[in-house]
Amino acid sequence: RVDEPTMFFHPWGARIKPYVLDATLGPDNMRVQLTPSNHGAILKVSFPEHNPNRNEKRICFKLPANKKKETGRFDRVDESGMWLELTATWAEQVPKNFGLKLRAELDATARRYFLGISKSNNMHCFDFAIEARHVTVRIGTSLISHEIAHLNLNREVGGLSFEGLEDDCRIAWRNLLERAQIVDPGPTTEQTFRRVGQFYTGLYRALLFPRRLDEIDSNGKVVHYSPYDPEGGVHDGVLVTDTGFWDTFRTVFPLLTLIYPEEAGLIMAGWLNAFKEGGWLPEWSSPSYRTCMVGTYACVALADAVLKGLPGIDHELAWKAMAKDSFVPG
Repeated sequence: RVDEPTMFFHPWGARIKPYVLDATLGPDNMRVQLTPSNHGAILKVSFPEHNPNRNEKRICFKLPANKKKETGRFDRVDESGMWLELTATWAEQVPKNFGLKLRAELDATARRYFLGISKSNNMHCFDFAIEARHVTVRIGTSLISHEIAHLNLNREVGGLSFEGLEDDCRIAWRNLLERAQIVDPGPTTEQTFRRVGQFYTGLYRALLFPRRLDEIDSNGKVVHYSPYDPEGGVHDGVLVTDTGFWDTFRTVFPLLTLIYPEEAGLIMAGWLNAFKEGGWLPEWSSPSYRTCMVGTYACVALADAVLKGLPGIDHELAWKAMAKDSFVPG
């Protein structure tokens, strides 16, 4: 079924790295490869060469639904230009106009463009010729506008091959992970290699969150669309989200301040921007405030960063934020 496609892959048979997902899907042996940039990605789809039943070949875009069954919308489609723009609005407890804008451009010509079989508006498909083998989809995203999503696509993935972007992403992750060097891991044994692998796997996972929400506009200025501002809107500077401070304040954040001080300083500036726009430091951000955690542990992370002298932190604003979190009920 087009509206509820069912495909599967076995993780042991796939290549799953911080910089790439490469899997062959059953039951039709379609290969899907995905590699990201900061605000985009390249998706490469390889249809099976052996197709005795002459199954139709298509790529579909389906909007996810939140708990309220809201799915967002498809905004614009150019069938001849082979691109579409959509807005996904699955996030909850955010301003009404908060949503992820996405632009996708396909490098192959489709025979037709259509809705899913049930004609529901949450899935749109490009249908390709039976003989089609490879399709590359370049994706750009933005929380601000489709214009910036298009700009991000051209900046980050436009003109790049899949392999070129994958290599850029691999190097970016290598540069981050190699900042922590194991000087004497022990004897050259299977157990030693396993422990080294566990260490770098843990470090990779520690670097996944919090996530940056800021973008660069057409004038080269760092801006962001704020889920912390009750009215939404575009603001200047860095913004971050996605962390629960009640465990990360004594694990992830001390690690970041020691190994990645410049990045940690930007993260703290992002939390202070959340305070300026929403009135509080977050307790649990996802992507806005979530009142599901006791304590104000963001103060601990912020104070630790100030005492360690991390760059880019407004000390006066940090004091105001910590004082309000400490003495004002809310």
